[in-house]
Parts: sequence; structure tokens; C-alpha cells
Amino acid sequence: MYEKYISLLISLSDYMVKKVLESGNAFEGKNGPYNNKDTALRNSTHWYQIFAFLYHETKEEIYKECSDRLLLFITNAENYGSNMAPKCRTDANIDDINGLIGPAWTIEGLIYAYRNTREFKLLDIAYDIFLSQEFDTKDNLWRIIDTQGKNWGYDLTFNHQLWFAAVGYELASITCEDPRRAKVENQCNMFGNNITKHLRYYPNGLFCHIAYMGYSGKYKLKYYIKKYLRYVSGVLCLKNKYSEMYNLEKGYLCFDLYGFAILKQYNPNLQVFSDSIFRKAVELGTNEDFLMKMANEIPFNKYAFAYNSPAFEYPFVAKMLRGTADNKLCKKLLDKQIDLTMGSDNTYLTSNVNDPNTLKARAYELIRFLDLECD
Repeated sequence: MYEKYISLLISLSDYMVKKVLESGNAFEGKNGPYNNKDTALRNSTHWYQIFAFLYHETKEEIYKECSDRLLLFITNAENYGSNMAPKCRTDANIDDINGLIGPAWTIEGLIYAYRNTREFKLLDIAYDIFLSQEFDTKDNLWRIIDTQGKNWGYDLTFNHQLWFAAVGYELASITCEDPRRAKVENQCNMFGNNITKHLRYYPNGLFCHIAYMGYSGKYKLKYYIKKYLRYVSGVLCLKNKYSEMYNLEKGYLCFDLYGFAILKQYNPNLQVFSDSIFRKAVELGTNEDFLMKMANEIPFNKYAFAYNSPAFEYPFVAKMLRGTADNKLCKKLLDKQIDLTMGSDNTYLTSNVNDPNTLKARAYELIRFLDLECD
């Protein structure tokens, strides 16, 4: 599969080279199915990793030129507020950093760039971005702080908190004398040690998308009633708002587990990894029948193969959380992904997709698995 993944990344890069050389950034997307007005920052951080990886593997100078151009864009101060929060979208009436996931993806790209260049300024930016968000020691969660310094409250999308902590742990794993390293690590430890307080599951192991806050009795009752309605509606395939949310949660399972896989890579001793219900989530998210059913539904799950592709996420998830990735399933998922989204002009990842620019960029998720295979 290593060669097949490399071949896919090379094929995808062909459409991006000209854009990067002309403008210095990647094509912006629409945040998948959400139709946000994304800036080019998110996809540029993803594409930086693809081009840097391809240069490392092939030594083709065009890939180095593209990665260098993208890194200049990613580090451009115009993409950040004065507080160093990254500007990821321009929609009215919502935060402009895409919750915590916008900063998480930006930091992830900067860490990858640091590992390639060993330029400390990249860590410096990453620290500033991380600490632009406000950590609350009472609930052990981060609040969203946008580029203007506005506090939007807790990011209650659980996977946003998870991914932010995961890249924070990765950032803190890099040895340096910067005092901010200890601050980042301390916040991540407080989140990691309390993660089960905010994580809820369905009986089959699927994660609830919304973080559980556990406040008053009235809050608890409302949370669990909605959870029950989503589960029943989803299992019975009813057509309502509750089943739509359950469908989203299914489509996000591999992405959620990918965040946990990063977390395990840098802090494998967290209690959550020993919990039987978490193991159940891993079993579900790496189960062939579960994954292929989302692909074979009509229409196929738009939150999975059109956005959070199991074809890109399963290999790293299975490797980190199960110890090995099934090569036959890797091939089956990639073949299905290509079949579902092949354009009429034989272009990859363009058909039946709301946001092909972002889906193509999301192929960068293969790189963590490929790096493990190289080690």
C-alpha cells in the first residue's frame, strides 16, 4: 500500500503545483459539507505536508519549491490576529478560527515544518497559536478566542478539543528550553487526565459529537434525552434531525479516532486508552462492515467519504490503536474512495463531493501512517 499511497499523493499534487507556484498558497475550500468561507490557510497547511513529504521521498525539486512557497504563506503574519489566532474563515456571525480545530491544523503543519527545517521560529509561532486560546482549569477545556480577541466560550465539539490537545502534546514533545513548552504540556495533561468527563458514547461504541459538561440535573436530562433520540433514530434509519446528527457522528468516527491516535503517540498512558468502551469505539471505527456500509449507502455518508475519508484515516488509526493496519482493508477503502469520487475526466476526488479542494488536501492524513512505515 505504501507505493499506492505515494502514487495517489503524486497524482493529486499535479493539480496543485501550478496554483502554488502562481499564488504561493493552496486553493481554499468550504470546510467540507459546511459551506464556510474558508481562507487558504487550512488547505495550505495540509498541502505543505504533502509537498514536503513528496520531496523527502522523491527528491524532485518541484515539490521542495512548492513546500517552500507554502511555508512562506503559512508563516505570513497577515494570516493571524495580533494575538496569533489563525484566520481560517470569513463567515459572518461565527468565530473566524473554525473553533479549536483551525488552530490545531495550523499547529500540526508548523510542527511538520519544524521537523523538516529545524527552524525554531516555526515552534515560536506554534506556541503563540496554541496559547492564543484560553484554557479553563475548572472544566479542563479550552475556550475559543478569535483573531480579534473575542471569547466565544467553550468549543463544545469534542473532536476539536481532542485534536487541539493532541497537537499540543506533539508540540510539547519537542525538546527545547522555551518556558511555554511546560505551559502547553500542563494544559494538555489537565485535559487528558479529565477527558472521560467530557466524552460520551453510544452503546455500540460511537462517540457523541458534543462534549458532555455535566452541569445541572436539567442539563443532564436534556443531553441524555437527545443522545437517546439520536441513537434510536439512527439505528432505525428514521429521517429526522436526530438521525442526521447520528449520521454525522458515524462519519466522524475515524477522524475522532485519528485524534486519539495522535494522542496515544505522544501520551500512551492516559486512562482513556484502557477503558473497555473506548476499545469498543476502536473496534467499531476499524470494522470493515461499518466503514464499507457508509460507502455503500445511497447517498454515501457525506461526512465520511466526502470529507473525513476512512481511506486516509483508517491506516494511522489502526496502526496506532490496534497495532497494525489490514492491507486488504486499506486497499478496499482507497479503491472505494476513488470509485465514489472519480470525476468524468478521470480526476481523483472531484465527483459527488461538496468541497473537492478540501477533500484532496485531506489526503495529507496518510502521511502520519507513511512516516510510521518509513521508521
